[in-house]
Amino acid sequence: LYEMIPRPEGSPKRRQIETGIVDSVAYSNDGVLAAAGFRGESNIRVYRTSDWKRTLLSQKDEGARLSIITKIVFSGDRRLLASVAESQRDQSFRRFVTLRVFEIATGIERVRVPLSQSPLDVRFTTDNQTVQVLGGQPHLEQLNFPLHVEQWIRAGCGRVRDNLTPEQWSVYLPG
Repeated sequence: LYEMIPRPEGSPKRRQIETGIVDSVAYSNDGVLAAAGFRGESNIRVYRTSDWKRTLLSQKDEGARLSIITKIVFSGDRRLLASVAESQRDQSFRRFVTLRVFEIATGIERVRVPLSQSPLDVRFTTDNQTVQVLGGQPHLEQLNFPLHVEQWIRAGCGRVRDNLTPEQWSVYLPG
């Protein structure tokens, strides 16, 4: 990963920032932040492009022997970052695909969702309240993952005809 520094006398000067094989990269819409997933690492490196100061977001997947970050996307307000990682956990060579959403400032993982297959695209809605995943074989499918508990509760309540029993509350929505 290089920074190209303009020079008045002609061709820009290159300054190496990082070394390694990059599997995925993304810029925020305004170019203030950049992120990269390096092969063989469980972290996403997030950079402030003004000085290339780096922050790490941990994609640690317990038991994973191999993990590749295939997609990275910033929310429009640059507060959140969504990523998709494919990992191998055993000798079966079966790939596990996981969508994660992080708060960039704190590094806190807000959402972790297993996916049945690697998506074609990932994006945040314009209000930054939902992550949308586009994929599907043989039919194209869009999945929406709300980022706030209230949205999940509203969706769940819309599917339940009557109130839950006390036992169901303790099983499905403890706390």
